[in-house]
Amino acid sequence: MSCNFTVEIAGHLIQMAIDNGFENEIAGVYGLFFSKGNPLAHLDIHLNEQANLPFQKVEFSYNGNELSISDGYSQGRFNLIDNTGELILSKGKFMFSLGTYLRNIITLMVVRENKGLVLHAAGIVRDNKAFVFIGPSGAGKSTVSRLSTGKIVLSDELVVLKKVNREYKAFPTPNWDDRQSSVCQNKPYKLAGIYKLVKDKTVFVDKLPQSIALADIFTLPYMPVEFIPKEQLAGTFEDLIKNVPYYALHFLPDASFWSCI
Repeated sequence: MSCNFTVEIAGHLIQMAIDNGFENEIAGVYGLFFSKGNPLAHLDIHLNEQANLPFQKVEFSYNGNELSISDGYSQGRFNLIDNTGELILSKGKFMFSLGTYLRNIITLMVVRENKGLVLHAAGIVRDNKAFVFIGPSGAGKSTVSRLSTGKIVLSDELVVLKKVNREYKAFPTPNWDDRQSSVCQNKPYKLAGIYKLVKDKTVFVDKLPQSIALADIFTLPYMPVEFIPKEQLAGTFEDLIKNVPYYALHFLPDASFWSCI
């Protein structure tokens, strides 16, 4: 027996047929994203009762029509022609493996639209506008998220950006082992700016030219770019920086940086 759930993430409706036993866990992580809309993608998700294998780095393979995703806990595939997929995973790592699979499927869907990106970044909402903070591991994405008390932290790890009605917006995603806080709605938030984090002894903001923005942001796709034509991906990044201001945010480990934004 299985239960059917339809979720809407970044505008993509996905129906999941999942083996019984995880209804409460699914509702806890994906409840905000439940939808009664008509799904365009369908996933069959099954349990493997065998013991977990040692965790391995997530690996991808792609044959032009189908993407395969595997690690030590799961084996999944997704057909790009008919938008159907299957995931077989270990019971002990059910939610972890499901999150890994869905995160990559959503990333693929968003990027293939030719008007969306998924960045390794923190997304924080203030006054109903989204601010995105980028930088390599250790730059301070989790720090600025933790210091943003009273604001909506969409994620400190992964941010979905899409162009909607000629302007870029940030979308909430489920909690995929990242930091999130406050209550948000499953809706897009207007993207107000992108900020490159720079740890410093003073707090100030510098507007950066588009050439630097393209070099910085183009290094941040959240999945292997060989699955997407590089010309398409470069064009989407270039359109983003033409329409959204890009800054260097020099900051201290306190909330004073918000006074400069």
